[in-house]
Amino acid sequence: MAPDKLSHCHVKGGDYSSSRNIIAKTFAEHNFINQLDIILSKDSLTTAGLQNLITATASVSYMVSCDLYTIIKSALQLSQQSDVDSIHLTTIGHDVDHQDTVSITKGVLNLKMSQETFLKSGLDCKLSSISKGNKNLRNKMYKISFDLVKFKAQTLDKNYMRLIWFIENTYRSQNFKFIFNSSRPFIDSLDNDVNEALQEIPIKTSTTSLGNIKVPSLEIKNDQLWLSETLEWLSYSSIEGPQLSIFDKTESYISSYSELLESDSNEEIIKVTITGGLIPSSLSLDYLQSLSSIEWFGILQHGARDSNVSYGVHNEHCYVNGGENIDVLLKSEDKFVLWEILAPGDAHR
Repeated sequence: MAPDKLSHCHVKGGDYSSSRNIIAKTFAEHNFINQLDIILSKDSLTTAGLQNLITATASVSYMVSCDLYTIIKSALQLSQQSDVDSIHLTTIGHDVDHQDTVSITKGVLNLKMSQETFLKSGLDCKLSSISKGNKNLRNKMYKISFDLVKFKAQTLDKNYMRLIWFIENTYRSQNFKFIFNSSRPFIDSLDNDVNEALQEIPIKTSTTSLGNIKVPSLEIKNDQLWLSETLEWLSYSSIEGPQLSIFDKTESYISSYSELLESDSNEEIIKVTITGGLIPSSLSLDYLQSLSSIEWFGILQHGARDSNVSYGVHNEHCYVNGGENIDVLLKSEDKFVLWEILAPGDAHR
């Protein structure tokens, strides 16, 4: 893959009321969310009843360093109780394009491994999309997935039979740093020393006023320039860009955005940010539900940049030049537009 390839963006839109299930499904399929940014007017903050949801938000992720065998053993125990879907786990601190990485989401275990690990494993893997066209064998990466729910039924499958031997003999002495959220049974099934080493990461919510800023026309249009400029405005809002302020004095040689922005009105805008570990998709859906009654809002859903899957259960994620996997939704009146921003190596779902 050429190193200078850029992220790509897919856009869809339509009537919000008739597409709410599609939007909810898109948000729910996005794995390993580590930040939510909500952009809305100050008046809408109380209208939406959002303050009650912010106050009620209480969820915890966990981080731990341990070997993969311990994790898989507990996940397989849980799979016999049909509760393995509750596990959302990914390695952190590993280069997803060059080092071994692990994830579990929606009942599926995804392994992405280096050439060296692949040869040791004996597993029948597929070539990673990051390695297609790569003639340097030492740098090739491989991937394989296992359905943990059906694991016992497929024990005669070569790969399933080989997996336990492989992680016990190859990964038993190698610790990974994992971050996850799950139901209590998975946590209780972990070995005592691992359970005692768990670090809790609570979800944190902050509310920031961006002040009176320039707001462009948010009437949704099927126009490429409008789509590009509106995405840019939402992005500036999410990073609290000073160029949006009506009092901005940024020199034009530093940024000309303020001068070029066609403002439709000046309005006090609020940004609500949710961070901390992995944010459950159920929380994203709660916010969507709460926001649906107001005139307009924007929401940016950021996925972890170093996970090996981004959407669904098999959509491989690559880092390449930045590892982006972001959903940006704007709802205005009864129309919506949804931008899906993906890293260069990621296939559109």
